[in-house]
Amino acid sequence: MMKLKIRDLSIILSFSALVLVLSVIPAFPIIGFSGAITLGALSGTIIGLFLNPFHGLLVVIISLILTPLVNPSIVGLLGYFYFLPLILSWIVSLTFRKYSPLLSLAILYTGLLGFALAHIFFIDKYIEYLYYDGVVPIAYLVIYYLFKQKVPMLKELGAIIYGVLADHVGGSLGFSIMYLYIVKEIDNLFSDINIYNFWISIWKSVAYIYPVERTILILIGGIILLPVLKPWRKFYQS
Repeated sequence: MMKLKIRDLSIILSFSALVLVLSVIPAFPIIGFSGAITLGALSGTIIGLFLNPFHGLLVVIISLILTPLVNPSIVGLLGYFYFLPLILSWIVSLTFRKYSPLLSLAILYTGLLGFALAHIFFIDKYIEYLYYDGVVPIAYLVIYYLFKQKVPMLKELGAIIYGVLADHVGGSLGFSIMYLYIVKEIDNLFSDINIYNFWISIWKSVAYIYPVERTILILIGGIILLPVLKPWRKFYQS
């Protein structure tokens, strides 16, 4: 029993350390804003894909406590809502892998709906921002249900795709709530036409840039994570 507890602790601490390392490795600059999207965008997916719910929850808690100390820029960008990308990504990825892809889709779409509601006064000006996160999950779900019997790995790949998209949705939602309603920059958007036009132009631009970045992250996740799942499970479940 003591060995099991020690192994569990080692796994939890190792994954927490991995999350912290990934959170400081830049992948892409954030277009239109300061900072960078880091490989930490894969963290929630990794936790959901590799760990059981209890171990995953502990890793998420530890990571959320320590990440602001290691990478304070994420707090500067998302403020009080810096936890949203990791938590939403973990829950969506875990739900797809372990419970129900349809439930995972519903959770992901709830986050996307939250983003749309946060931008309710402007979303018609850059509705294309919702396309990638809205269409890709549905398209993949169709593929999954058509071929899941022939290609078992589709569930794990789906957990990666959904997890990466959920991280994106969580980050967009957290930034929007913080920037528009906590900092109250929404007042400036309505009072200054130049700021308003800049806001619209940024979101219209990233609607085409972010999908490329997230696709690259999905490819990285698929190439690196899928091959090690089988040996990991033999170790983890032993």
